Amino acid sequence: MLTTEKIEAERKAISEIQIPPITPKQPEKWGATVVKKESTEQIVLSVSAGKTLSIVENTYIHAHPVKSSYNYRDTDFITFRQDGGGAMNHVYKIAKTVLINMWEWQEMIQQIELSIEEKARLTDYITSRLAGFNFTLSLTYKFYLLEDYIDLPNTPKPTPKNSPSERYYRLESLIKSTGLVKTLSKE
Repeated sequence: MLTTEKIEAERKAISEIQIPPITPKQPEKWGATVVKKESTEQIVLSVSAGKTLSIVENTYIHAHPVKSSYNYRDTDFITFRQDGGGAMNHVYKIAKTVLINMWEWQEMIQQIELSIEEKARLTDYITSRLAGFNFTLSLTYKFYLLEDYIDLPNTPKPTPKNSPSERYYRLESLIKSTGLVKTLSKE
């Protein structure tokens, strides 16, 4: 049976509970805007490597000019699409990135804080690329020093069709794919 004493006891118990004040994140708005942010640990940058793929695979280095058309999102992983359909066969972990002015690349490599092995790989990448594919010497390039991460045994291909622009995939989608894989924005 509900009595006045029980109601008063309940009010007293409630008044003793310390409830922190609610501070709205967006004052004067009802609700909140939910922005889903992907962890960089789950996102893989995919770029078309074309004929430089063999150099990347041998040196674990990738590079591109520092200019607006190469303004990639920060990610922890990268994969390379092959010519003729864009098959991807491996995901690399991005260990480090360095900027090098190609006019003075030899001097810059000596000044950058890298291990002897990393400097040798960088030099090998640059000399191999200069011999076959060249650099625009007037530009600064961003170099990605890569580490082995995981093979993609099912060699996923992009859908829609392959293109020269960068794409982003979920790491899980690439690993589990058995054929075509959708870009992150198309899922």
